[in-house]
Amino acid sequence: MATKVDLVCEQGADLSFAVNYRRGQTDIPVDVAGGLARLQARASMHAETPFLDIDSARKGGITIEEVSGQFIIFVPAAATATYSPTREAVYDLEFVDLNGRTSRVLEGRFRVTPEVTR
Repeated sequence: MATKVDLVCEQGADLSFAVNYRRGQTDIPVDVAGGLARLQARASMHAETPFLDIDSARKGGITIEEVSGQFIIFVPAAATATYSPTREAVYDLEFVDLNGRTSRVLEGRFRVTPEVTR
């Protein structure tokens, strides 16, 4: 079951955070070796196109630390500067293991706050 976490992205600033992927309520890291992490954010659940679409493979933006079971997310300020301020955007972070099993790790609202300094 995914952990619910609402994210706030500051328009025009780096978005950077880490996610520790653990087994249930334990401190034991999930084996993420060789897997794929992917994250998308959309203006609404039904929006056709994501405004944020990153992964740990060809798109980039997510680094997997295999030993610690950690995902490191980084979106540069140049990208977040293009995001429109939002209220109700949504996102999720999924992990696909070597056997093709997909787990949702995080989900929640994704709010972009407007940049004032230009």
